[in-house]
Amino acid sequence: MCTQLHFARRFAAPVMVAALASAAMAQPAARSQDRKAFPLENAKADAIFKLLAPNHVQVLVSRTPDGIAVQGTSTEVDAVARFVKLITRDAGKNYSTDQAALAELRKGWDTQQSYKLPEESAEALFAVLAFDDVPVLVAHAPDGISIEAGKRDQKVIARMVRILNGKRLTPPPAKTDTPQQPAPPA
Repeated sequence: MCTQLHFARRFAAPVMVAALASAAMAQPAARSQDRKAFPLENAKADAIFKLLAPNHVQVLVSRTPDGIAVQGTSTEVDAVARFVKLITRDAGKNYSTDQAALAELRKGWDTQQSYKLPEESAEALFAVLAFDDVPVLVAHAPDGISIEAGKRDQKVIARMVRILNGKRLTPPPAKTDTPQQPAPPA
């Protein structure tokens, strides 16, 4: 669902960008890196490729014949996997009218959040979330976008926004099984 749709500027040479990303993925990484392929319809694969391809994004992306492949930390790859699941989970769902779709989807929306992003990233994220079968409402906001969605979906989107803002996602610190002992009284 979308309030208005603006497409991000197309890359001048998307094949060259994909080739560069593929070459970068073939290089050994200094830190532990995971790689995962995601089968997607062409329009969504192109949109996500544009979303993740800018140089400031730390996750590497390449276009595959049936979707995309991403490489990053296990936490980053998990964040992309959850985002792909979000944007594909309602694929093929049919509603009688746009109003019926909006009424049904609003039942699950309990938060509205604005996200600050560089203009190119905001436009690219808007384009991905504006597909008719993505279960969020997206609108332009000052310095970014505004999204109505459920709390769980907002967490997925927030992690993707961190990636789009050039931040690395690292695993949370490991939990210890040893209970913490209180400090002895002084």
